[in-house]
Amino acid sequence: MGPVVAIPGVEVLEELGKRCPGSAFRVRRGTAVYSIEVALLTDGRADQRAAIQRFRRDAIALARIRHPALPRVLEVGERPGAHYAVMELVSGETLAERLRRGPLPESLVVDLGLRITDALARIHENGLVHGNLRTSCVVFDEKDGSVRLTGFDFATQASPRTEGELPLHDSRDPRADIVSLGSVLFECWTGEPLSSAHDPEVLFDLTDDYSAAPGLGRVLARLLGIGSKGYSDVSELRDDLRKLTNPTPLAAHASPLRGSHSASDSAMVGRENELASLRGAWSATETRGVQVALVCGKRGSGKSRLLRAFAEELAEEGCASLVVECQKAREEPYGVVRQLLEVYLDALERLPRALRTEALGRLRALASDVAFVLGPLSPRLGRVLGEVPPRGNDTRPDEVLAEGLGEFLRRVFSNGDGTPVLLED
Repeated sequence: MGPVVAIPGVEVLEELGKRCPGSAFRVRRGTAVYSIEVALLTDGRADQRAAIQRFRRDAIALARIRHPALPRVLEVGERPGAHYAVMELVSGETLAERLRRGPLPESLVVDLGLRITDALARIHENGLVHGNLRTSCVVFDEKDGSVRLTGFDFATQASPRTEGELPLHDSRDPRADIVSLGSVLFECWTGEPLSSAHDPEVLFDLTDDYSAAPGLGRVLARLLGIGSKGYSDVSELRDDLRKLTNPTPLAAHASPLRGSHSASDSAMVGRENELASLRGAWSATETRGVQVALVCGKRGSGKSRLLRAFAEELAEEGCASLVVECQKAREEPYGVVRQLLEVYLDALERLPRALRTEALGRLRALASDVAFVLGPLSPRLGRVLGEVPPRGNDTRPDEVLAEGLGEFLRRVFSNGDGTPVLLED
């Protein structure tokens, strides 16, 4: 056990093991027997004086914070050659141990993220950082299952930075805690540490443009700084995570190879005949194949609302629709088709990882001989399909593009139980 446990007035009964980054002991003080965790700062550092000041100040500051996810600091002191902080020992399964059984459901990842974010907010507003956030430092308390943070680096001091300056590996920056949380949540969601996330299937959710309607993949992308500026503070992150706690019914029930839409707040009234016509066209696909229904009307007459009401009905039956807003895409060649493909990819993003992997495999198989026309049209889809062998010069490139796209769409939307595609012009 060594000198690490030489704390005045404390008799060590048993060393319970190493913690991150301290050690755990069962001790007796007077007649009381209890378990503690000890963080230690020993002499010999080049910045010893500054490190001692940070260690004592941060340990005392943490002792003053009351939060259900944070451990209580019981004592801060020094002995010859070292300074120490004694904390309550949080016993229970660590997140690292839990993840050995597999990834967590998305709802639990979001809930865990909110609980940790709330604790980080309290730490940061008191001028502290955790400095050591990882799955082994998140513990599910054996008493009540609550989420607790352990393993604080008391020698780490929060350091302000200028706007736009990234924390990189500087654990003194509060944003380094945010990036570390991104790595933790990524591992919770995928079951794999971020360092092994080079597979396009794993990174699929993270390479998307997170500025669209936020999903967990886009939140993680921003947390990890993939594609654009990350979160500036935990309050901004907390707001995005809270949006994920109330998903639309369609997003919650979307099945493989199907997409999502934004549900409307008010009920559709006075359009029963039109809805019946759309229902009839959809029912006819079972026996007649693809059906096309054209919804006409003056500007402002409720065409878009009618389509969304129809999509809501389908969602209640467990059938998700792909809704494409053509006005946003009509400026570019094949813009509507490109947006349709990317709405389709949005649908895959919402699936649990196992189903998503299966769906992406089917997608690659369906695109096998036409992938060369899909990548240039949608770089995002191209990343999913992977490298495509180069193709010689075509004498009729426009026709090849149109035929390839048509064949791919036919394969996708005739595969499975059918998918309603709603185009809003």
